[in-house]
Amino acid sequence: MDCTVRIDNTPDMTGQSFEGISESAKVRLVCLYLISRLNDTYLTSACEHLIDDYSDQIARDKVVPMVEVPKRVMVSGVRSTDSLPFVYED
Repeated sequence: MDCTVRIDNTPDMTGQSFEGISESAKVRLVCLYLISRLNDTYLTSACEHLIDDYSDQIARDKVVPMVEVPKRVMVSGVRSTDSLPFVYED
């Protein structure tokens, strides 16, 4: 079974100059251009590096910020009990 893949990463830009676009948009345009020009060897290497960077970004974003450790408060007058296990027979 033959498979055909067509990749179309065409940026859609309005306006006459780059003055109004963000730095990240400019970087994305350059990256799309460069990736489209890489041969198979360098494309594989670039993909591996991007996967590593993306994995780092995901790991960093999932880091839970430090929270204050709850303090122990001593309470008096509370009785501790041991309960018997509950058994249900049908």
